[in-house]
Amino acid sequence: MAKNISKYLDLVVNRYISTSKFRSPLITRWTEFYKKWRNYLPPQQDIYRSNLFIPYSFQVVETIVPRLVAQSPKITVLPQEPSDEENATVNEDVLKWQWERVKLNEKIELMVRSGLIYGVGFLKIGWKKDMPTIENVDILDLFIDPDATTLDNAEFVIYRTFKTIDEIKSNLNYKNTDLVEGLVSNDQKEGLSERLSIQGLSTPTQFRDKQSKKIEILEYWEDDKLCVVAGRKVLLREETNPYSHKKKPFVYFQDYTVPNEFYGIGEIEHIEKLQEEANSLRNQIMDNTKLITNRMWKIKRSGAVNPRNVTSKPGGMILVNEKDDIDPLDVIPIPSQVVTIEQEIKSDIQQTTGVTDYQTGTGAQGTSLNDTATGISLIQEAGNMRFRLKMRHLEETVKRLGELMLANNQVFIQKPFVIRLLGKQGMQFTKVRPEDLQGNYDLQPEMGADEPMDKASQRQQLLNMVAILSQPQFIQQVNWQEIAQMILNKFNIDNVSDILMGAQGASGAQDAVSQLIEQKSPQEIGTHLQSLPSEDQQVLASAIQDKLNQANSGVTNGQPAR
Repeated sequence: MAKNISKYLDLVVNRYISTSKFRSPLITRWTEFYKKWRNYLPPQQDIYRSNLFIPYSFQVVETIVPRLVAQSPKITVLPQEPSDEENATVNEDVLKWQWERVKLNEKIELMVRSGLIYGVGFLKIGWKKDMPTIENVDILDLFIDPDATTLDNAEFVIYRTFKTIDEIKSNLNYKNTDLVEGLVSNDQKEGLSERLSIQGLSTPTQFRDKQSKKIEILEYWEDDKLCVVAGRKVLLREETNPYSHKKKPFVYFQDYTVPNEFYGIGEIEHIEKLQEEANSLRNQIMDNTKLITNRMWKIKRSGAVNPRNVTSKPGGMILVNEKDDIDPLDVIPIPSQVVTIEQEIKSDIQQTTGVTDYQTGTGAQGTSLNDTATGISLIQEAGNMRFRLKMRHLEETVKRLGELMLANNQVFIQKPFVIRLLGKQGMQFTKVRPEDLQGNYDLQPEMGADEPMDKASQRQQLLNMVAILSQPQFIQQVNWQEIAQMILNKFNIDNVSDILMGAQGASGAQDAVSQLIEQKSPQEIGTHLQSLPSEDQQVLASAIQDKLNQANSGVTNGQPAR
């Protein structure tokens, strides 16, 4: 057994060290992307120079995030066999309930944001007591097999965490916990100090007392293996993969995928230099403006001017003995072409990312983008194609996430439990038995009903279509009940059935008016109208008048009234 422990201990540590060296250049790049997203510029030594950061990188990322995750995803569970059809709905309800309990929407948002900044974001799926556990994984803490192009073909994945001695000893899955007492490990992540310095913070390590000191934990996963090592010296756990799905319990979202590589490309990588160019140009413009507004002065060495008095301020005076003791220093304004260059930088960023002013809702004033309705529509559609691709990447991530959750439910749920769901009928409680979760299923995720970027355009197109169909040559051929339902659905109105008049539509209302006229006298009709609300009185009175006019018209024309 000692030989076996030594084998896996050395394997985990050696693979961790080699993978750390492999990805070291990536950490440098990730840190730069993080700085761009946080609008970070190092402090300048010259306090008179402008030090502005134009937040294009932040704008791009934070425009895309809500487009992908603002609407809660829906997972449809489809049975593979006819015998599983009834239980498919139960599994779907359980996943929906668990989704809300573990606040998965918030964690997916963080994963997506990480993917847009760095190119890839991660979630870890586990199980604790009677519920799944979902946690966001810092890209700095996950070490992927350097030869991998996906998680499925990765030979191993190492997840690094830091735990106190008490946390280690309280874990019932660990052994050899008495050996961790003397361990001392550096719980400092590579790249973390640079992140914290942006906020003016020091690393937490410096502020921990003896009891809160943490030990490095390496969680080593293969498809059919789990090992846990503390401080690179003590093997705490070594067993087969405890999950029935026999996969590494992680999912990831890639922004732009790279052929034959694991790490994708984020939104910031290809606009990084454009971001620096925009910052540099804007600061030069500001410096030039300051020099024009607060001019520098030339003073004779022999002049009687005190340099301390040469300050630009309202009502300020400078006393001199001779006319030429002091002269302003001429400053040449930056050429007007510089403004054009700044707009070109912005246009380059928009074309690179697909995030235009129209997507952010600010318009495209001052840019070279087309301001016509057709041009705007084409620009939006070009951007939407990219968003749809990102949405598809996210749907694949959610599908894998749901599959791992469903597989864990089938194994770890051993007793009946009650779930609470809120639907159109209100709040409902349903009892679920372990056998209700068994079966073979496929998952179909839906990240919102429509492409979110295109809803306004779709609504306008639908209203334009209604205007065309309202023309006399089309009006009798249109099912207006269906058209009305389409419009209400597109405007996210749920109580469609309450608003529409039902399957009979307007013809049903006309029949009701006919019966009222035929069965009641004018006096009775008047009494009936008075008993209705004022708005209903107007509607029904108008309908009765139309019906009477039709009847009179039929008699006048020599035709029997219908």
